[in-house]
Amino acid sequence: MNIQFTWSDEYSVGNEVLDSQHKHLFDLGNRIQQAKPSEAKAYVMSLYKYIRLHFTEEEHHMEKIGFPGVDGHRMMHEQLITRLNDLSDGFTPDMIDELARFLHDWILNHLLKEDHQYFVYVRSL
Repeated sequence: MNIQFTWSDEYSVGNEVLDSQHKHLFDLGNRIQQAKPSEAKAYVMSLYKYIRLHFTEEEHHMEKIGFPGVDGHRMMHEQLITRLNDLSDGFTPDMIDELARFLHDWILNHLLKEDHQYFVYVRSL
């Protein structure tokens, strides 16, 4: 199974830094699937570190703009990190498809729905 992560303007949250980070996550998702088995674990660790950095920046941005849903969003981030922890613990190269599905679901459910809510909030200011 190979899921191609392709950026679209509909994913934009209206913040250049966060959009750039989201694009990088798409790129990591594509590279993980193309990695040689010997490289897969390193890509997973890179993804994990980058997602943690991104979530911290995103939450900071939400606090800065006074987004009222920041606490709930932070809880969703914690759940995503927990799921990624579960996937990365004992990760083997044959788990690439499972990781790709996780990323795909995260992009569809989190980025398009949840992250977009604070973009709508910013537009209303």
